[in-house]
Amino acid sequence: MVSKSALENPGTTAVDFEYVQLKCTNLTYLKARTKSNLGLMQEMISLYLEQTPPLLLAMKQGLADEDWDSLAAAAHKMIPSFSIVGINQEFETMAKKIQEYARNQQETDKIQNLILQIENVCTQACTELESELNKYNLLLDER
Repeated sequence: MVSKSALENPGTTAVDFEYVQLKCTNLTYLKARTKSNLGLMQEMISLYLEQTPPLLLAMKQGLADEDWDSLAAAAHKMIPSFSIVGINQEFETMAKKIQEYARNQQETDKIQNLILQIENVCTQACTELESELNKYNLLLDER
């Protein structure tokens, strides 16, 4: 709720109503696994950026074609990447559900929503990771 004084003096309001998006990646695990080796971190991030969009496309295409084996395989391939780039474990769980639902051809009506949620977080992750990759490139160039 905005105070009366803020309404009377809109320039003095301390509340900023802009949407703030929280980061969905956390590179703590990747830094630990690579012992903060920037070159190795670059390689791992680059692999994520290279592999994720085609896997998302394969999941959506598998669902559209009702190619359950293809859908399950694409979901399975995504699972390890979530922990590597520090995406919340709930998305790994969603990918496992997609894999299970596709393999068993059950709950197929729920798959599209799960794919959409995964696609949204992966799209945000790619944006964040491209920014990180640029930072690492600058750091390596300075050496």
